[in-house]
Amino acid sequence: MDSLARAHADALDVSDRWRVSAWLVSEKPDVLTPALLDQAKHSRPPPLQRRARRLLAALADDADAKYSVTFEDERYKRYLSIGWCRDDEELVFLLDRVMRQEFGWLAEVIEPRFLGSMEPLDSCVLSAKGLLELEAGHPADSKIGFCAMWFDEALTPFYRLVIEQGVRACGYEPLRLDDKEHNNNIDDEIIASIRGAKFVIAEMTGHRGGVYFEAGFAHGLGLPVIYMLREDDQDDIHFDVRQQNFILWSPDDLPDARKRLENRIRATLGQGPLDPALH
Repeated sequence: MDSLARAHADALDVSDRWRVSAWLVSEKPDVLTPALLDQAKHSRPPPLQRRARRLLAALADDADAKYSVTFEDERYKRYLSIGWCRDDEELVFLLDRVMRQEFGWLAEVIEPRFLGSMEPLDSCVLSAKGLLELEAGHPADSKIGFCAMWFDEALTPFYRLVIEQGVRACGYEPLRLDDKEHNNNIDDEIIASIRGAKFVIAEMTGHRGGVYFEAGFAHGLGLPVIYMLREDDQDDIHFDVRQQNFILWSPDDLPDARKRLENRIRATLGQGPLDPALH
């Protein structure tokens, strides 16, 4: 952290510090500058399922041979940041209500030993379901922006100049399935690729059924989905997605489309970990 960034950090309001701490733990920047600090201050927590999954992975790393984790002071503070939790109450909600009761990833969450104590949680135990969830893998730390779109040659310049370059400028790796070599069934490969992505761009021009499916599948996984549509194709958009906040674009102004896509990616996910100059 340079001296200017440190001064900005010291001046942070208490209400912003949990968010900055969580962003730093999540993004792990090599150097913290005032610009990155400001980005962290205005970042938004990931979806609840992703926060829970990251916390599950951290708990598994710290668990003993019986899959039990004791919440020591420094470890507990780290869990707050990993789960993007504002305070102890939100961490208890994430561990007990979400991870234990809803997902079944934890066998038990043990309260403080003394009833009415203001101490944080004592410990937790991972369940078999939680361990199997970890084995299945998850895109919490993925660097991939998956693009679902019509593979029409007329849209290739748009993909290359707007989506591909825009995703890379934001520090992520773009993936469109026709750019990837594979030997699997195409449907299986699509599902596997979406599962392994950090976010999905659904370019709806042409209204292909596969693109609607891929966007819906990504929503079901809790992944952020960014919708795009050529502005002259709005009349035929399906009512199920009509309420989404589309980035409308014109073939006559692709630089504007790229700029708006970059702004949306950064507003939704923040700047990614990859160096745009290197890929």
